[in-house]
Amino acid sequence: MKLANYAIRINGGITEGPCAQIHLFNEANKLAGYIQFYDTAEIPAGSNDNYMILTMPFHKFSAIVDVLRNESPVFIKWQEGGDNGFISTTQERIGEGEE
Repeated sequence: MKLANYAIRINGGITEGPCAQIHLFNEANKLAGYIQFYDTAEIPAGSNDNYMILTMPFHKFSAIVDVLRNESPVFIKWQEGGDNGFISTTQERIGEGEE
C-alpha cells in the first residue's frame, strides 16, 4: 500500500510497550498502519488485522524516519507467511542522488 503521510509519537516515561510509534497514512489519509519501536530485548510480532502493525527495535527509528522524509514513493507491505511487514521503495538508479 502506497503511503502519503506520517505522524511520529515518542512516548515518555514508558517502561513497558513501545517507546515510539510512527503512524502511516495512505493517499486517502486513512490509517494504513503503524510501526511500533521497542527499546527492549524482546520485540513482539507484528499483526495484519484491520491495519498493519510493524514492530522494530528502536535503533531502526532514525533510518525509517530518513526513508519517510527522503524517498518517494514509499510503501508498507506485509511479509506473506510471516509475522511482520516492511517499508519499501521502488527501484532507483545507482548513483542517482538528490537533484
